[in-house]
Amino acid sequence: MAFLKGLFGSKGLPPEERAAIEQYLAAADPLLRQLESEYRQWLERVGITRGTDVTGINDPKGEHSGVFVWRTIETERTFTQLEPPRRALTMHNSYVDCVEARHRAAAAIYDALQVADVRSPRAALQEATRILGEADGLRKKGDRQREEVERLLG
Repeated sequence: MAFLKGLFGSKGLPPEERAAIEQYLAAADPLLRQLESEYRQWLERVGITRGTDVTGINDPKGEHSGVFVWRTIETERTFTQLEPPRRALTMHNSYVDCVEARHRAAAAIYDALQVADVRSPRAALQEATRILGEADGLRKKGDRQREEVERLLG
């Protein structure tokens, strides 16, 4: 019997689990790359070169932030609606929480800067900075979980 166990791969993932994870990653990876690219471009456009502190943002009426929300909303929706296999669920949820936090922060920035001439955006920008810091932590958490998933795939 030990001979048969070795033949059918008692080590590692069962073939159907492996296939499910690979299929999920094939669908998720391009979406995550697109969302990450849009995020990096947005930060660059608003003059954030390091970190997530947006209190000194260069986005006078929030146009760049609004465009970021608009450009990513459909990709976010598609990504969040993916159904990951059980072993990729925590990774998926970390990435979902990350992209949703980025969206909330950018939307809050847009809203605050739209009315900056009548109401100080300071509190909203501070909150957006906090949310973006949280999103970065979630991204790193997702990346660590991704490494675990990749180790399973061996």
